[in-house]
Amino acid sequence: MTIICKIDNRERDLIQSLHNIPFNYMTSNLDIGDIQIDHIDNDNVIHNLVTIERKTYDDLSTSIKDGRYKEQKNRILNSISNNTRKIYVLEGNNNDFKLSKNVLDGTVINTIVRDDIHIFISKNINDTINFINNIIKNIDKYK
Repeated sequence: MTIICKIDNRERDLIQSLHNIPFNYMTSNLDIGDIQIDHIDNDNVIHNLVTIERKTYDDLSTSIKDGRYKEQKNRILNSISNNTRKIYVLEGNNNDFKLSKNVLDGTVINTIVRDDIHIFISKNINDTINFINNIIKNIDKYK
């Protein structure tokens, strides 16, 4: 089984942190998501298994205010196969969220319950990298 991890080339801080990692990756200009984990089958057909959108709490609050969050989430929901796992990684300290706690709670609940998108809470960029690595290590269980 061939697994490809693609990271959006605009995710500079993530890419710069990827030294001595146990998985292979490539950078690309991704239309949807910040990280895509794909499988290439025996017929060389690429199947997107996991799409991850990575947000710091500060970026999440800014993107809710300016409407990017809703637009990005709609593209994830409407442009990706139902067979693809969709994950938001919320990274950092939730005290960096600039809106009320009710807005954060409502966003998380709606994303999980209404939109069926998983959320992973990450302490920092290294925690996010470990999360990606664990998905890749165990991907054959999810296929």
